[in-house]
Amino acid sequence: MAMQVTRPRRTRTVTSAVLLGAAVVVAGIAVWFHYAFTAEYGDITEGPLEGIARVLASSLLPVALVGFLGLMAAVLLPLPWVRATAVAVPVLMVVAMIAATPWALRQKAQEQFTTAPHCLTEGFTGDRLAAVREYQAVFDSIEHVGSFGGEASVGVDGCDVRFVTGAGVDALGHYRQALPAAGWDIVQDDDGRLRAERDGMAFEVAACPGGGAVWAGPRDGVFRAMPCGN
Repeated sequence: MAMQVTRPRRTRTVTSAVLLGAAVVVAGIAVWFHYAFTAEYGDITEGPLEGIARVLASSLLPVALVGFLGLMAAVLLPLPWVRATAVAVPVLMVVAMIAATPWALRQKAQEQFTTAPHCLTEGFTGDRLAAVREYQAVFDSIEHVGSFGGEASVGVDGCDVRFVTGAGVDALGHYRQALPAAGWDIVQDDDGRLRAERDGMAFEVAACPGGGAVWAGPRDGVFRAMPCGN
C-alpha cells in the first residue's frame, strides 16, 4: 500500500519538475529571441517607457506559455516551492527582457550606426574623388549629434547622410551652437532646416522628430532631401 501511494507522488514530483524545467527553458529562449530581435530590428530612438510597453506587449505569448507550464506543475504538486517557482519564472522572464532591451539597442547602435556622417569614396576617381573628400572634410569639421546609419547619398552636388536621435534631442539646437564654434556662418535657419557656409563650402541639416539628415557640398549646391517624408 505504501508503494502504491509513493509511486504516484514520485511520478507527480518528477512530472512537476519537468514542467518547471520546461518553463525555465521556454523563458530563456524567449529572452534570447527578444534580445536578438531587438539588436537587429529595434528602434534606438525609443524612450525607456516605450521600451517597457513594447516588452510587455511582445511578451504576452511567452508569458502565457510559461505561466501555463508553471500552473500545471503547481496543480500536479501543490507545494509552496512549486507555486513560488511557477510565479517567479514568468516574472523574472519579463524583468530580463526589460533589462536586455537597452543592451540590445546599444549593440545595434554600435554595429549599424556611427557617431559621425561618412561619405563613401569607393568608385570615385580624379576630380569627383577630390570633391567627395571635401564634403567629408566639411563633416569632420563639425561636432555632430545623433547616430548616422545607412549608405550616404553622394553626387556632384554634395553628400547627404541620414541620422536618428533619441526622444527629446534638439538636433537643430545642437548645430546652432556647434557650427559657429567650428567657424561656420549660419545663413539660413527656418522651417526645420539650418544652413551654414564657410570657405566656398556649405553644410545643411534638416531635422524632424526622431532624426533627419545632414548635407555637405559646394556653396552653390542645393540640399533636396526630405527626411521627414514630406
